[in-house]
Amino acid sequence: MTDQRSQAELVRQSLKRRYRKERRFRAYGILAIAIALSALVVLFVDIIGKGYTGFTKTTITMEVELDGEMMYLDDATDKKQIKMADFVEPLVQAMIKQVPGATEENRDAVRDLLNPYASNELRDMLEQNPE
Repeated sequence: MTDQRSQAELVRQSLKRRYRKERRFRAYGILAIAIALSALVVLFVDIIGKGYTGFTKTTITMEVELDGEMMYLDDATDKKQIKMADFVEPLVQAMIKQVPGATEENRDAVRDLLNPYASNELRDMLEQNPE
């Protein structure tokens, strides 16, 4: 009988140790998941904090003087001349007037500020209203 009791006592003690180890292992797993989730949150906050400016759009409304000589355009109703005309130069000149400190020397930097499709919009507006 004592053998059975001592065996039962040994089994109970080993079960207590086993359950303690199992709780510790479960706590380590929960702690690892919490650390991973917090690292994920930090990563997303960093990405969003640095990248949200990519979703903003800045527009400038300005008056553009359409000079036929500057654009190499004699007849605004002639389709061939409109195809060959320079619609970027009037935009660059308007930007140089608009941006403080912009001069003819840094016109390439001013040109880089323009959207590549701005000249297309200007051409379309001229085609619609050639006066």
